[in-house]
Amino acid sequence: MACRSLKQAYPEANVTLFTHSGFVTKESDIFDNVVTGIPVHERAKMWAMARTPYDVTVYIDVDSQVQHTDVSKLFDLLGDNDYLYTQNPPYTVSNFDFAHIDKERSIVPPLNGSFLVYRKSNLMIEMLETWFSEFLKQKSVPWDYEFAYQVWQQFDMFTIWRLLFCDETTHTVAYDTNFAKFRQLQGKLINSRWNGSYTLRSQEYNGPIVITQIDGPSYQYACTSMFSEVAQIIKGCDIENGAVEESEVAGFTLQIR
Repeated sequence: MACRSLKQAYPEANVTLFTHSGFVTKESDIFDNVVTGIPVHERAKMWAMARTPYDVTVYIDVDSQVQHTDVSKLFDLLGDNDYLYTQNPPYTVSNFDFAHIDKERSIVPPLNGSFLVYRKSNLMIEMLETWFSEFLKQKSVPWDYEFAYQVWQQFDMFTIWRLLFCDETTHTVAYDTNFAKFRQLQGKLINSRWNGSYTLRSQEYNGPIVITQIDGPSYQYACTSMFSEVAQIIKGCDIENGAVEESEVAGFTLQIR
């Protein structure tokens, strides 16, 4: 789905699939490269992102659809930056608490975890690996951040906020001096038209929507065929026997976790 739409919009795209060997089929021929042996974990995407074979990688979730040929311009947009990101649109989340990180409702999640453009470097790879290891820790220890909604304990967007955006003076309990080096990475916030929501109109983005994130309401009503395919993927996974319940795409690397 995500890969087919990407190849239609950008036939020259190089795409690597990170997946379990049991998921490899004849349909996997659409990918330029297939990597198996990934961890069995709900957020193995960060593990895969740190092992990208590309100098520059675009990561997008599997429940996405590439809608515009401008997707090829993401590599040029990176410029001299280490990474590009889009903000989490507060009105596309399914839970009111997810619109903000803190209970005072002053911190909008600064980075949408469904999309990231990044340049491979030692520091970037270390950040991605730390993102994964800190998320594992975040889920396994008691929630110690009274200022934030506990629902964030299960999401990696809280983890990346701590690594790259947390203010050491405002939220000292969440700030870790070991993460200070990651602030050297130069990130650039780009317009959400590059990673938008299916339910939003293109005029809200000041340009055509390039990548669509399929949110809950549109699965069954606006994109029935896409919903069926995602549902089949989820149905075919078995957590207890080594597979998982969801899938992600590592942009221009596809990862079925």
